[in-house]
Amino acid sequence: MKQTFTDIPAASWRQRLRDWRAQGFFSLGTGCLIVLLLLLGNIASCTANGPLNRTDTAYLQPPHWLLFQRLLYQPPLPNTPYYQRILPFQEEDVERETTPATCAISSRPRFTAVAGQAYRYRVTADCEGAVYRLLTAPAGMEMSEAGFIRWTPMQAQASGRGHEVVVAVLDQAGRGTQQAYTIITSERVHPLGTDAAGRDMLAAVILGSRWTIWPGLVAASISLLLGVGFGGLAGYYERRANAFLSYSATLSDSLPALLLIFLAAVIFHYNLYPVMVVLGVVLFPAVARGVKARVLSLKARQFIEASRELGLRDTQILWHDIVWHNARTVLVTRLFYALALAVAVEVTLSYLRLGIQPPTVSWGNLILEGRARIENHQYWLAFCPAFATIIAIAGYYLLGSGLARRFRVHGT
Repeated sequence: MKQTFTDIPAASWRQRLRDWRAQGFFSLGTGCLIVLLLLLGNIASCTANGPLNRTDTAYLQPPHWLLFQRLLYQPPLPNTPYYQRILPFQEEDVERETTPATCAISSRPRFTAVAGQAYRYRVTADCEGAVYRLLTAPAGMEMSEAGFIRWTPMQAQASGRGHEVVVAVLDQAGRGTQQAYTIITSERVHPLGTDAAGRDMLAAVILGSRWTIWPGLVAASISLLLGVGFGGLAGYYERRANAFLSYSATLSDSLPALLLIFLAAVIFHYNLYPVMVVLGVVLFPAVARGVKARVLSLKARQFIEASRELGLRDTQILWHDIVWHNARTVLVTRLFYALALAVAVEVTLSYLRLGIQPPTVSWGNLILEGRARIENHQYWLAFCPAFATIIAIAGYYLLGSGLARRFRVHGT
């Protein structure tokens, strides 16, 4: 009986996902997307430096997006007792003040507002028949009987000092609680909030991305050039180049790399690119060992002997047949790992005040400035640059891993 295509069972979605994962499609796609975002951030930081550095009158404003505001800003909102007095003074007031309140406010407000845009907050209480009161509020704010707060701030009300709001919820007996909070009003929308200077945190993260590609390329280029040169010569000829590589590897393993980088930062007066040159020199023995191992495993193959019999020179065999066509997996992996390590080194140096110096924006500087604000529950100042650093490092690692898997599938 003749078999048709309809008789062959189709691969399940799980099997296809496993195949795509084994071939590195997911790692490659995610890494390419992250690196593309870093590249766009570099372009934006160079072409739109002025608009990205523009400040707002609202400083230390929490993220305007409500999800980030709930996650990254958790100020204490205690329910303090509040009693509605009866005038003139009556004896029932003493009993009312000594009796515990039955109403408590269970909602959390929005702490940000934008000039010219409506601000809304629904006050909710955990009791029936509650009476809502707006005790303290900025000009123009209104509160309905059902607990809805509506306010459209004017441009003159945009300020980093904020506007204090106090709301109270009472039961039928006049006992209740009050909630006090501060609304920071800005001139425009800031999705991730602002820093202590009134600068948009999203713009600051974009400005800090300028140090995620070019310094890393300096370190990666030096490590690859030295590693491929000495590793290829040591693996193919096994003479003086091998002795020099062994000595360099021993010296690199015996000296703490981080201490050398710190020392280079001080010597070169916190200039980042000379530090990246030192980082490339520190990384090259590891690259050279990988290239050497690859050359040693390939130089005894039959296609190398056939190339010699055809009259090809040793330089053509080494750099073209072995390194370029058969060691690209090692080179690509080391390239993106060096880029990821360069990002981590730059952020660490800037955090320790040994790298990019203020007022130039760096993710390390932003993390250092935000660390002092953690005690005030202003987590977004340190979280945004720290999260961007993790994403950038993960993007380089994923891209290198995905390309290595693709080369491995194609047998290179």
